[in-house]
Amino acid sequence: VGMGFIGCEVAASLIQLGVQVTTVFPGKEPLERVLGGQVGGVVGAFHRAHGVDLRPGEQVTAFEGAERLSTSTRSSTSAMSPGGTSSWSAAAWTRGS
Repeated sequence: VGMGFIGCEVAASLIQLGVQVTTVFPGKEPLERVLGGQVGGVVGAFHRAHGVDLRPGEQVTAFEGAERLSTSTRSSTSAMSPGGTSSWSAAAWTRGS
């Protein structure tokens, strides 16, 4: 959720680990609030080229499920379950780090 500096880093790290990543953020492009739309467009293109599913202009309205990062995530425009992360325990990817 979110594609500021931390969201971009987390998305890039998870993609490198082979995790399918879907991001939801309110702007048009990642980092656009701090770096502007042109740079944000370059950052967005980079993430898309590496397999990140960007969902701009959306906001998470609810997380559903108990032991999963997301059994079902509802955004402002749709219900979604981001494939690779939906079966992970909320802290599983941090174990051993």
